Amino acid sequence: MLQWKQHMDDQQTPPTSEPELRERPVAKRFRIKHLYLPLVALLIAGSFSLGFLFGSNYPKVLGRQTVKANLPIVPPDPFPDQPLRKYSIQNLQSYPFQVSEITLEKVLEKRPEFTAYLFSYKTLGKKMTGQMNIPNQAAEKELPVIVMIRGYVDVEEYHTGMGTAPVAAEFAKAGYVTVAPDFLGFGGSDPAGPGWEERFEKPVNVIELIKSIRLHNQLVFKDTTFKINPQQMGLWAHSNGGQISLSTLEALGESIPLAVWAPVTAPFPYSVLFYSDEMEDGGAAMRATVAGFESIYNVQEYSLTQYIDRLMGPIQLHQGTADEEVPKKWSDEFIKKIKQENERRVLAQEELTKKLAQAEAERKAAIAATASSLPSPILVAAASPSASPLAVGTPATSAGTLAIGSTSAASGAAIASGSTSLILADTQPSAGNLSDVSTSMKVENIFLKPIELNYFVYQGGNHFIRPGWEEAVARDLKFFDQYVRSR
Repeated sequence: MLQWKQHMDDQQTPPTSEPELRERPVAKRFRIKHLYLPLVALLIAGSFSLGFLFGSNYPKVLGRQTVKANLPIVPPDPFPDQPLRKYSIQNLQSYPFQVSEITLEKVLEKRPEFTAYLFSYKTLGKKMTGQMNIPNQAAEKELPVIVMIRGYVDVEEYHTGMGTAPVAAEFAKAGYVTVAPDFLGFGGSDPAGPGWEERFEKPVNVIELIKSIRLHNQLVFKDTTFKINPQQMGLWAHSNGGQISLSTLEALGESIPLAVWAPVTAPFPYSVLFYSDEMEDGGAAMRATVAGFESIYNVQEYSLTQYIDRLMGPIQLHQGTADEEVPKKWSDEFIKKIKQENERRVLAQEELTKKLAQAEAERKAAIAATASSLPSPILVAAASPSASPLAVGTPATSAGTLAIGSTSAASGAAIASGSTSLILADTQPSAGNLSDVSTSMKVENIFLKPIELNYFVYQGGNHFIRPGWEEAVARDLKFFDQYVRSR
């Protein structure tokens, strides 16, 4: 109303959405203003009336159609009294991750084989930047992608690409798109969360980046479109980035190949306290902070060593014997845990194989002995709500269930006593399909396959695998060619 009066008083042309007003003598303008006042009052009253009728969906701005509020970018905290609980590895398995557009903002460097770009995306509702190397041939065909997670760097010293750029360049020369996030609080990113949140939010940042790449696999910079094959994806990490990447894979439960250099794999919070003696106070503040955390939370829920049974994809690990930042014994212990997990998986498969063989023998005996056209129902493997992460229903078997023939409740109970429960299927065998109904279930699809593992030790190698850097890069390229590019 005030804006409309100002236009009238100044004899100016109001916005195009309002009636045009020409110059008039003062007396006529006075009469017009008084004539319009009742009309404007009626419009305002009508607007409020309709607002009450239609609720919040009705436009609250007179003369304009407003839109509904956007959905929140960050989901509400399910544990407001314990805000870090949502970051436990167990809870991250059901976290409502968000996806984002990926923007190529500017060119950082041009090389004959690739171009380095500053990219950005949204994670936890904040902007995060990073470096993306795109080989020249990405404009012509889809290329595989490696997400690269750096280790610890002081924020005062950090610049985009630090900690990953040398290896990323070699990967890009070999035809891989490389994506290295800065993380919140670094580069051109928005600030990180306070306190412990800065540590625990990083797997969320990486997972949301992975999901965003999969959804937006064509990137545009000016007039050029670059193509990424989201099915051909790997992870590379160094130092603390190893802890982030392993936690990411445990939360995702996906078979993404990982190459990792000198990873921090010690249990949490020891992995943090180990470095506290370097602080000015000798680690007193860090110990107090950890004690405060332990008084509220179960630290094992945040330790990657407790969820090794969630790992699925191949792992290649490099460790130097002269590493002063990550002791070699950490990698040795981690490799030992992986081998123990593999042994557990093999034993579980062997046990199930015996039970399936027994059920198959009973099924065949029943078929041979019966002359009835009304055969027994089929037992189908299904996930038990209390089953271990290795039971049927894991991502490895999510495509469906497979039949196991059986003739008695006793045989069904014998199999159900293992890690796999059995339920009756709706389908009954007939004369036409009886011979096809068999124990066709593949044991390796019921339980997770053993983790394929390569472990390389470099005599005299430091935290950055020097000497041995060139050999490590060559081994990683071979690793990714085998497990990523061949997908």
